Amino acid sequence: MPLAENAVYFFHFVALCLVWPYLPLFLSRYVSEAELGLLLGATRLVGVAASPAWAWLADAKCGRGPIFALSWLCWQLLTPLVLVAARTRVLALVLIARSVFEAPLIPFVDAGVVARASFGAARLYGSLSWGLTAPVAGYVYANYGFSPCVAAAALFGCGAAVFAVDVVPAAKTKRNYDQVHRQSVTTRVLNPFSVADSDEGGAPPAADANPFEIGGLESDDEEEKAEPTRPDKNINPFEIGADSDDDEARTAQVEGDLVAFLAASACVGSGFGFVMSFLFVFIVRGLGGAATLCGLALFVECAVEVPVMRAADGLLARHGSKTLVVVVLLLYAARCAGYALLTFFPGRPWLVLLVEPLHGITFALFYTAGVVGAKARMPSDRQTLAQGLFSAAFNGGSGVGAALGGLAVRKIGYRNTFLVFTAVFIFATVAAFIKLVDDRPQDDSRWQRPRDEFEEGDLV
Repeated sequence: MPLAENAVYFFHFVALCLVWPYLPLFLSRYVSEAELGLLLGATRLVGVAASPAWAWLADAKCGRGPIFALSWLCWQLLTPLVLVAARTRVLALVLIARSVFEAPLIPFVDAGVVARASFGAARLYGSLSWGLTAPVAGYVYANYGFSPCVAAAALFGCGAAVFAVDVVPAAKTKRNYDQVHRQSVTTRVLNPFSVADSDEGGAPPAADANPFEIGGLESDDEEEKAEPTRPDKNINPFEIGADSDDDEARTAQVEGDLVAFLAASACVGSGFGFVMSFLFVFIVRGLGGAATLCGLALFVECAVEVPVMRAADGLLARHGSKTLVVVVLLLYAARCAGYALLTFFPGRPWLVLLVEPLHGITFALFYTAGVVGAKARMPSDRQTLAQGLFSAAFNGGSGVGAALGGLAVRKIGYRNTFLVFTAVFIFATVAAFIKLVDDRPQDDSRWQRPRDEFEEGDLV
């Protein structure tokens, strides 16, 4: 794989790891838990709306390159401004503005990578850099404060920008994929923590690929002009029966399954938003740990996440997205219950390291089940919409979870808040088991996570 794709993820996730996990811990010095939850929840919800807006502007007006450059520059300037604004009334405005300009960075890089190379292989460098940086960042924060982390993040952010020049197209790209991608088409992959942008300039949708058309040439032979008929290879695990006359019942079942899937995604997002916003604050204030322990917790998460991510394809092929989503919801209940249990062991904050492997498992399984499950639940010509709905549900739930979680911590404390989330996830587990349609595939090879290249006829 080219160097640029690997390097841009590596440097960018180093920069993120130096700032993003420790930002709530830094802000907790100046605001209450309720205010912190509202601030972080608002920034996540703003990001949900900002990502598609940036994508539309790039595709309709000036291309991704100029938008990426402007967003990156403003994001870099606003990050150190948080250090000053934390003591003022303009903190909310700075955080929201930073979220707006951060929104297009990863989606634009993702779109450039999936058009050039295998997404999964490149994204792995981001996971590795995150895991390796976390302990170092925790040590720096604990001994020298947040300012050195912000300064180091700016340097690594510059490194990511240098390589992003080669990945993010400088102008609008209109390519004839019928001519360029005759043998295979790279499927589109969306990061579950960003909103999908337009197909234009990224990987082409399956419906656009026509391997039988030779652009610009006309044949006098009508038989050569006629497009060969191809069997419909779209996977529809939710169809009641091909010969069923009850189309309304089948449509209701499919739509109900999609709604249940998005609701489950929002529920997982709510837990992710609350835990990731308050985990470090909980470790330091609730358990009496240090920032160094926070970094080790992130390292443990990534150490488990990477091998589970590699095995998730096979698990999805054997069990389907319903099973994985149900397992993720159940493990989130166990994770929140574990955090509540830790409050009964004062003076032993290191016990949190026994709970953190659950994050690596849940993130890897849900990332796989979410992207592919959303893909299977929508028609082949609505795949960008499918990923956009999934991402919006997850990130929207994340914002709501952070906001409500912060309010709950202020009212009832960490232990009871985690117990409430535990009860919610137990209920969601039962509901998902009942409402989601069993989608275990008959052909395992066609339910791989969409990061590799598929033959055109096999695209869903």
